[in-house]
Amino acid sequence: MAVDRIGKIHHGEFVVNGKRVGYATASGPRPYQEDELVVLPLPPAFFDGIFVGVFDGHGGGYAAQTAASQLRDYIVETEAFTTGNYLQALEEGF
Repeated sequence: MAVDRIGKIHHGEFVVNGKRVGYATASGPRPYQEDELVVLPLPPAFFDGIFVGVFDGHGGGYAAQTAASQLRDYIVETEAFTTGNYLQALEEGF
């Protein structure tokens, strides 16, 4: 971890389904981070895919936390996702 004039910078890596996803965050002048990052596996029927999301807290972390914890499930539960229409699934999941 490094610290500079704009605040704390964190970086790291997730490994999900054998895929490595690196990340870096900066909280700016706040002493806390409002944004959320999620890296989750997709259901087994979809091979070894992963869901990666970055959610902007934008004035408060609650919306970002809610989206990070629920959005993947909303998307994969759509009929469009199960039939392979992933763009439509994203639209419906939101």
